[in-house]
Amino acid sequence: MKKSRRDIPQAKFWIWVNDGPVRLCVKQGQWLRWHMCAQTEEGCLYLQKTWILNGALVTEFVNSEESDCDGFKEIQSRHSCCVFKLREWDDLLGYHFPDWTTEKHEVNHLAARNW
Repeated sequence: MKKSRRDIPQAKFWIWVNDGPVRLCVKQGQWLRWHMCAQTEEGCLYLQKTWILNGALVTEFVNSEESDCDGFKEIQSRHSCCVFKLREWDDLLGYHFPDWTTEKHEVNHLAARNW
């Protein structure tokens, strides 16, 4: 018997992007990726987030790179949330966001180079 789209487990949750809430829907075995690049006062910022649903666990991978006149900073982190806790945290605006648990957080600093 062929499975319908409704038979595929999925996770729906809210994230905050570009000054507003966005609702995501991740299906089992699927990954979603969002990224942005922007200029800052002294350099530039690159941010990338990836969400994956594996069983009953949603994992968020965050990669951030920022450069300025003092050097370069790279941040990598991994957060997870059980699908049953995706609506745990209630924001003041009335949206329910995932109750992420930080599993890994690394910060690397590199000094500015004189060319």
